Amino acid sequence: MNYQEFKTHSKNVVDTLVMGFAFSNEQFDKLLTEKGWDKDNMVRCTMGGFCPKEHLLDNIKKLNDLTELKGELLKDDDFLYSALLYELYNHEYAYTYDTEQTLDSLGLKFDELSDSQKEVLKKATKHILSKYDY
Repeated sequence: MNYQEFKTHSKNVVDTLVMGFAFSNEQFDKLLTEKGWDKDNMVRCTMGGFCPKEHLLDNIKKLNDLTELKGELLKDDDFLYSALLYELYNHEYAYTYDTEQTLDSLGLKFDELSDSQKEVLKKATKHILSKYDY
């Protein structure tokens, strides 16, 4: 699995979560009506998210499983390389020369990278810069 495939897989898993979002009382009432949920059976999640109590643990498990999978995949140099390329482009490394946002987006810190992971990062940054005429 490469990083793009993981992102697609993650989106598919997140799409199965039983939850909705509301940022006002009006939106919350509309959410309850649209989903047919009972106000007294709701749990506030994060960033405006709500889910029925009976789905909370399943939602948490799915998200934890994704986090665990990502952590395992990042141990593979080929996956890490594909992830770094994607996120280096996404965080405009060629303009900033800063890898901090890229590493942060992957839940990594430079000081905690193994020597092998640092070599993969070096290879990815060189690849990005080779695409530009500096």
